[in-house]
Amino acid sequence: MHITGLEIDNFKSFSKKTKIPFLEGFTVISGPNGSGKSNIIDSILFVLALSSSRNLRAEKLTDLINLNSGRNTAEVALEFSDGTKIRRRIKRTGNGYYSYNYLNERLCKQSDIVDHLAKHGIKPHGYNVVMQGDVTRIMEMSDFERRKIIDEIAGVAEFDTKKQQSLAELDIVRERIEREELLLIELSKRANELKRERTHALEYQKWQNELTFYQNCRSAAQLHEREKELRSLLQSAEDHTIQLGRIASDRGIEENELSYLKADLTDIDDLINKKSGADYLKLIAELEEAKGGIKLAEQTIVRLKKEKETNLEAINRVYMDSKRAETRVAECTDQIRTLTIDRTNIAMEGATSKAQLEKFETEIKQH
Repeated sequence: MHITGLEIDNFKSFSKKTKIPFLEGFTVISGPNGSGKSNIIDSILFVLALSSSRNLRAEKLTDLINLNSGRNTAEVALEFSDGTKIRRRIKRTGNGYYSYNYLNERLCKQSDIVDHLAKHGIKPHGYNVVMQGDVTRIMEMSDFERRKIIDEIAGVAEFDTKKQQSLAELDIVRERIEREELLLIELSKRANELKRERTHALEYQKWQNELTFYQNCRSAAQLHEREKELRSLLQSAEDHTIQLGRIASDRGIEENELSYLKADLTDIDDLINKKSGADYLKLIAELEEAKGGIKLAEQTIVRLKKEKETNLEAINRVYMDSKRAETRVAECTDQIRTLTIDRTNIAMEGATSKAQLEKFETEIKQH
């Protein structure tokens, strides 16, 4: 690959756009002093970024812009035999300058151009361009330094450099491999530990699941037993409620019967008051005793009425006592009724006798 053309615009002494062709073979640029021969070399170094502004005989890059044109930009373009085109443009600003690089008319970084040229053996510090004084300096070099230059021009130095870089990279890779091997050993140990921990964790999880299962089963069994107990208690409560209802109903019946008995006793008292005799006094005593039993039964019923939920046996006993008292009252009532009948019969006989007596008295008076 070689340069086929150079285009300079407002760069140093070239105030106008100038195109310079480069043909195949050996090209010589000649002219009087001050005609711009060195500026052509400087423009090539500028566009290829092969030298700094000091090597281009300028204090700063903005000094490369022609001062007489009145423009604030300078531009250099190179064309190569493979069709590649490199262009660089600088622009003066109030605070400094801007530099633009183009590779095949595409804006890019300067490092992109350096990398592209390096692929073709063109390097910023190489000997693709030999400046004034370089020949003399090369001749004054030692054999070793001159050999280095020859190796660099021949490309051997590049391979040596790459070899050294490769060896350095190889050492780095070896160190990295050693670190990775050590790390791998540590990771293997850690992996084995984690494997054991995983086995223990899985076993623990298994037993934990079984424990949870049995706990749930036990809880379910306990819940079932509690439900059975609850149903039993509910049934017992329902039975007690029914029993208490029956007792309350029976108590109501007993109270009604007591009321009837009281009425009967009142009637009996009235009859007894009209009847005299030892039998009547005895019956009265028994009647009072029955009344006391009835009264005691009434008091007991009232008391048991308050304790009916907790003292069913006492209610049953009172109920039996009440029944016995009721039986006794019935017996006394029957006896009193018998005496009453006897008294009535006596009274009727007395009335009959009186009527006969009156009849006899009337008959006597008539005679």
